[in-house]
Amino acid sequence: MTNALINQEPPQGTLAGTVYQAIRRDILTCKLLPGQQLRSDMMKLEYGASISTIREAVARLASEGLVQQLDQRGARVATISESDLRDLLKVRENLESIALRWSIKNGGEQWEAVAIGRFHIFRRSLQRRNPNISYDLDLQAAHEDFHLSLISACDSPRLLAIVKSLYTQSRRYRFMADYGRASDSDVIGEHERIMESAFDRDADRACRLFEEHAAKTVDLALANLTLLQRQFEEQAELERQ
Repeated sequence: MTNALINQEPPQGTLAGTVYQAIRRDILTCKLLPGQQLRSDMMKLEYGASISTIREAVARLASEGLVQQLDQRGARVATISESDLRDLLKVRENLESIALRWSIKNGGEQWEAVAIGRFHIFRRSLQRRNPNISYDLDLQAAHEDFHLSLISACDSPRLLAIVKSLYTQSRRYRFMADYGRASDSDVIGEHERIMESAFDRDADRACRLFEEHAAKTVDLALANLTLLQRQFEEQAELERQ
């Protein structure tokens, strides 16, 4: 799925774009582990690209907060922690609530039509999802597109850009929140109620429902964080042997 709202990526037909997408996917699905060293010589073989192309992709991912540059020691996948999760989602929740209020105030019929369309895509994606939804990147993109469509009428390009950046940084925590989840019958209902409240121009209720929804993500991610960190450490140890 082309995610026009949230992705600003190299052209799909270029090698740089293909390599960037592949590394990014492996980070978001934790195939490349949090804290894992990114060695250009090994990645050259893994992704079939030159070292300069690998470094270009890594630099782009660093600008998204998914990779940490280590001065003279190269780069590594950004680490994860409970404190980072709480900070990241607290900031995103507050800024997105502001954007939602502004969007409700400014939005018209075209805004509603776009949001309804995004909701329909998200609902259909959820209905045909993979058994483990954390690995369904199309579903994750549809979910983000829906939320971003609700704030698209906020009339602040800078605020939109910040929220989009925070979505990018929070995707691995979304992976953790969804890890091992199968069917959740109220996922659609939660999003539909937020949308309906926005269309009713009830900003207080829409923001409250959104904040409750965001808090659930934090709780689910925290519940899986310790388990996944242990798995990451065990896998990293095996790879060092």
